[in-house]
Amino acid sequence: MRTKVIEIYQTTSKELQASLASSKVSVHNSTIRKRLGINGLHGRFPRRKPLLSTKNIKASLNFAKKHLNDCKDFWENTLWTDETKVELFGRCVSHYIWCKK
Repeated sequence: MRTKVIEIYQTTSKELQASLASSKVSVHNSTIRKRLGINGLHGRFPRRKPLLSTKNIKASLNFAKKHLNDCKDFWENTLWTDETKVELFGRCVSHYIWCKK
């Protein structure tokens, strides 16, 4: 069970329960989570990582260099969209991953 979680770190306890049920082993979800915790694997939120392409990084750098000496009013009126969370599709769902302590 631990090796499967290490290979696929986004596996849920319900998926593990279903795979064990196919082997005719009945285990509760909380038991799976407790055993993974004892073995050093804990459910955590994944680290947020911005989806920046090299094109976007270069464009941001060029913008910063171009407007380096602009006045304070310009920067106060600039909308920083990377600081706002926008959900394009679906609802806001938090996903857990298994990681070592």
